[in-house]
Amino acid sequence: MKEKINIAKVFPKHLFWDMDHSALDFERDKDIIIPRALFATTPETFDTDIATLENLYSRKQIL
Repeated sequence: MKEKINIAKVFPKHLFWDMDHSALDFERDKDIIIPRALFATTPETFDTDIATLENLYSRKQIL
């Protein structure tokens, strides 16, 4: 059984301001999570943000 990932503990809650972040499923909702995580990155946080995404998703999924 896979461990449930709480997206709100991985990415800032404000990225999901318009939805219930606790109801997001990291596999089912990847089309919402990935773009928002990329949109929120800055030059200072880019390396960390990409590493976090790559821990959850394949490079192909991110692209």
